[in-house]
Amino acid sequence: MAACGQPTPHGARIGLVYTPPKYRQKGYASACVATLSQRLLYQGYKYCFLFHLPGYRLSTCR
Repeated sequence: MAACGQPTPHGARIGLVYTPPKYRQKGYASACVATLSQRLLYQGYKYCFLFHLPGYRLSTCR
């Protein structure tokens, strides 16, 4: 799961990225964020950025 929220004039914020525990480490979140990013760029945004709340655990990115 991933969502776009609070776009800027030229960019789109991606947040709320979540994968249920039994599906983690299989690349699903990466594929979801990549697909959402591509769709947002096709819609005319110049860039996408990830939003993270301080204090929440960050996953390891590969």
